Amino acid sequence: MSGKKRILFIAENIPTPNKNNNDIIIRTINKISESYDVSVLYPKPFTPFGISRIFSKYKKYDNLKSFRIQNLDINILKFYQLPFRNIKFRIKKFVNLEGLNLNFDICHAQFLFADGILAYRISKLLNKPYIVTLRGSDIKEIKKLNKGKFDFKLISRVLNNANKVICL
Repeated sequence: MSGKKRILFIAENIPTPNKNNNDIIIRTINKISESYDVSVLYPKPFTPFGISRIFSKYKKYDNLKSFRIQNLDINILKFYQLPFRNIKFRIKKFVNLEGLNLNFDICHAQFLFADGILAYRISKLLNKPYIVTLRGSDIKEIKKLNKGKFDFKLISRVLNNANKVICL
């Protein structure tokens, strides 16, 4: 053990072997790793019933396994999701933590959707603090939610229980 603080990052919006994305989050985590022990989880939706054959946006996840990018090992965090807006948030409570190293001092979710919801669930299970970074895309999604519905209440719990919320 190095004695450094351990940060668990949950980041869906990063490059993967089959999806190109801006690598700013990866570069930031690499810089932070100079002073902290870091681990990274990539939220991978598991869509049952052959949904990935119907909804092509899920196909890229079918064969995605843990990978390495810019000197970082990225582990897969599986969660169950159906592609319908009203069901999407409820299904995220079914998270598969099996085989993951969850030895961390604080969790940092890079986005509210789905990263923050998953950080909330993991932190609740393990009684660990978490931080959520809100970005413009998150704000747009929040505005679409119906304030009386389950999904808005869940997002409210995620933000109200976070130890810090960072807005970019």
